[in-house]
Amino acid sequence: MALQITTLRRHSDNYEVIIWPFPNGRLAVTEEAEVSPDFEDAFAALYPPDVAQLRRTRALAMRDLRAELRALAGTQQQIADKLGIKQPRLNKILRGDAAAISLDNLVQLAARVGLHAELVFTKRGDSSASSFESALAQADRHCDMEGLPAAGEHARKLGQKVAEGSISPDEAVRALVEHHKQS
Repeated sequence: MALQITTLRRHSDNYEVIIWPFPNGRLAVTEEAEVSPDFEDAFAALYPPDVAQLRRTRALAMRDLRAELRALAGTQQQIADKLGIKQPRLNKILRGDAAAISLDNLVQLAARVGLHAELVFTKRGDSSASSFESALAQADRHCDMEGLPAAGEHARKLGQKVAEGSISPDEAVRALVEHHKQS
């Protein structure tokens, strides 16, 4: 009789591994396994970095697409017809079956429901200052696509303050919103 791990139960910093099937309906084997704190999420724990990154990106894209799809009026068949896909595939997407759709197809469906998709590359371990600069650059690109003026000098000055560590990125965003309200 082959044994399989079927359940992991969290106990403080360790997991208790439950082995199945239970002989005579009783627990056969348990052992303590250490949990590594080095993983940023489940994808990083389960897959090599390149695969984890792709699966994480697809899961996040699917989450946003599912929220939009659930907000659409009509039956699954009507929505699937509008999107140009079959109803069983739409059902898999709504259930969160990430294997049912590629990242390319997620982007295409997102466009069909009016979502804008953008892939932004950042270096691993970016500081909050460079994250703010990255967010500012992304805002500039969005403004440019919409024909709006780019973020002003005020935003650049706030970015410098974040880089110096004199304010946090959250404080910079709040100050930028306040400045925008006043102008």
